[in-house]
Amino acid sequence: MGYIIYELGARVHINRHSFSLALTAIKSLHGRETCGRSDEMHFMWINESASFLNAATLDEALFAWRWPVTDVDEDGNIVELEFRGEKYGDEDLLFAAIAPFVEPNSEIRMAGEDGTLWRWLFADGKVQKEFGRLVFDERARKLALAEGIIGKWPHCE
Repeated sequence: MGYIIYELGARVHINRHSFSLALTAIKSLHGRETCGRSDEMHFMWINESASFLNAATLDEALFAWRWPVTDVDEDGNIVELEFRGEKYGDEDLLFAAIAPFVEPNSEIRMAGEDGTLWRWLFADGKVQKEFGRLVFDERARKLALAEGIIGKWPHCE
């Protein structure tokens, strides 16, 4: 069971000077597990809390949560994560925990198995989940042409 999700893109900027604070925030989630029996609680799709509690780095903790770091900039700041799981878990808790350390306008775009689209948008030390839709229309094409985002389409004169 579970709800299959797909990452569409993740521009997430975490300054390297905040790594230890973000790691501490993730570890502080211990005790708020959402699944299992009372003697074996865990976060959804993370079967052992030890996997993130024993993490020595933010990279290791994010990997344990199925969101490994896939790119850093020349200064060592995290700039991209990638979802390596299959089903929706407790991402809302994870992203709320690290939100104070994520640069504003960072976002993670997702799609669900039923076509639902959403993103987690980070701003002002918080994360907000916003739902959206995909729209194809002539106005968008004209705007893209005007802004030079796309060249002349082959069928246009």
